[in-house]
Amino acid sequence: MVIASALVVGTIVVLNTNPSKHPATDMDPRADSSCDNPKPREECREIEVGGTTYRYAIIEAEVETPNTAIVDFGGPGISALSGKYRIQDFKESLPALRDYNLLVIEEPWVTAEPEQSCTALLSAYYETARSGKGVTESSVRLARSCLSDKGRWGFDPSSYRSAVDQIEEHENISLRGFIGYSFGSQRIAYLEGRDMGWAVLVRPFPVGASGSELLSSRLKQTKRLRSLYSESETGGQPEGLPPNSETSTFDYASAELALAYLNQTQLQSRGPDIFARQNDALAARLSDSLWLRYGVDSISPGYLAYLSEVCVREGTWEISEGSQVANVLNSLHAPCSSIEETGKVSRSGPAEVPDETCIVTSETDPLASESLIKEYIGQNENTSWLDSPEDSHVAQDGTSECLREVGL
Repeated sequence: MVIASALVVGTIVVLNTNPSKHPATDMDPRADSSCDNPKPREECREIEVGGTTYRYAIIEAEVETPNTAIVDFGGPGISALSGKYRIQDFKESLPALRDYNLLVIEEPWVTAEPEQSCTALLSAYYETARSGKGVTESSVRLARSCLSDKGRWGFDPSSYRSAVDQIEEHENISLRGFIGYSFGSQRIAYLEGRDMGWAVLVRPFPVGASGSELLSSRLKQTKRLRSLYSESETGGQPEGLPPNSETSTFDYASAELALAYLNQTQLQSRGPDIFARQNDALAARLSDSLWLRYGVDSISPGYLAYLSEVCVREGTWEISEGSQVANVLNSLHAPCSSIEETGKVSRSGPAEVPDETCIVTSETDPLASESLIKEYIGQNENTSWLDSPEDSHVAQDGTSECLREVGL
């Protein structure tokens, strides 16, 4: 089935306003640990599990019911309760969910306070990634000093299961379904063995793929995006930068990767300028969003959350191609190779899915190819696959159609 409609609820990327070597925003994107100080921009509840406080939102069904579906907007490294996803509007846009409560769980990094040493190491690593000098040594220091306790930043199978179990018991709800965008496929894999009736996975992360497979696929899909949105006849890469450019090749390469997280309209209007190297300010903002940079050279601990869940034991985290985009991809994931074995999540795909599952993929998705997703996402005789015409990785088209496919 080919999907014609589109549902877009916000975007992952936050565009700062200043080039990467200039001051960016003065606001640290993390929220305080309590729902009351300050409150996030969504309904918020909290529960303590094993000494860790987890924040979450429950959008209740129209009539009282224990039936609940988890909604995971992806990540890792995003704040699901930031207001960006407009959870109430999301629920109201999907009438098939009127008889379900929706549960959205905040990632642990949002309420974790990083030590000053990790804050400094994050900044230092960003500087080495920009310069391309000393990346290996700097990544080792960052991984060994700040990622030994991975559960502090992101979920792992044990912490995620425990949080879901405790919330389920505390709220007197029953998990009956799962809607996962992108990395949501990893989160449902954490719940392996749970008896859920249905799942909808949109542009899922290929759970179980090795690091080199993930990076190679992303590089390939970025090249495909360039061929679609480059104004040159061949879709080729410009040689160098415009004569008066104040933005580095690092920023333009990072911006190419960050385009994946713009919605379709933004991608169509901004992609050509990035591929043609014709908008320094936009490239700098997109570069900052990819690296989760704020302030002057501060990096959000959301980056630690990203590493703590994405890094896996299998394979290497490097691709050999010498392009600047490949270099940025390698640098973005270099700490993965230095995380101690006990600090990594071991995945062995394909991920299991419930009996009634619907999956949306796109041939032009900028992060992972359809073939890689289909290799590593499990299926059964009741699994439905829908094709999306959208290029943007944050497109949510197909959600309504998939809910119908699983019987809602």
